[in-house]
Amino acid sequence: EEGDRPIVYRNIIALMKASQAVDMSADDEEALDVFNAKVQRELPIAFGPLLTHSIFRYKHYAILGFFASGLFPFDYFSDFAHEIDTIRIVSSTLYSLQWS
Repeated sequence: EEGDRPIVYRNIIALMKASQAVDMSADDEEALDVFNAKVQRELPIAFGPLLTHSIFRYKHYAILGFFASGLFPFDYFSDFAHEIDTIRIVSSTLYSLQWS
């Protein structure tokens, strides 16, 4: 949420100063710049092996995830044809959506 941005920035600035990535007297802009550079430099190295050794792309995982759990609510709605009580169907559907 946009309203959280100042809190996040304050925490990043505190982290950069506490970890001595910037001097304690550094201004906020410098601390944020150092953090941004660090993220751009180190995140690809940290996540690269996870992303490059996979045979699937993100869209494949999204499709598999949808078929694994996304169709689950439709199974409950099919119970309408079998005259199962509505409260059970709605509660089961809401429960399944929680895990989708």
